[in-house]
Amino acid sequence: MNAEQITNAIKCLDKTSRQDLSKRVRSDASAWNGINGMGTMPEDLPKGKFQGLVKCDEKLLSGVQVVARQGGDIANQTVTDSKGFYSLDLNPGKYDIVFVNSGYYDTLVAGQTVITENLLTLNGEMTKIR
Repeated sequence: MNAEQITNAIKCLDKTSRQDLSKRVRSDASAWNGINGMGTMPEDLPKGKFQGLVKCDEKLLSGVQVVARQGGDIANQTVTDSKGFYSLDLNPGKYDIVFVNSGYYDTLVAGQTVITENLLTLNGEMTKIR
């Protein structure tokens, strides 16, 4: 959406909806700064990265689905390579990382923070379903 489309959409809102939008923008510093041209929105910032290895009982696992969720939505996902390695580029923010593989219990690592231009190592340990 461009600026004109956003302006027209806001003009179509009823008074209560405009007031609610105004409160939300004022309480979200990054949105306020982005609208006023004083800063960048999180999606405009350089990305950060999670990378790591996924294992079970010291054995590296290939084909594991690695999913980064933010607010319940999938932000990015990948699959481990033949050496159990994965890498995910993500916008700055807080994520839940889930490791999923057939024959194994899903593994959740909650509340991991990505920082702009930062590389974070996050190894996953899975448990085989017996």
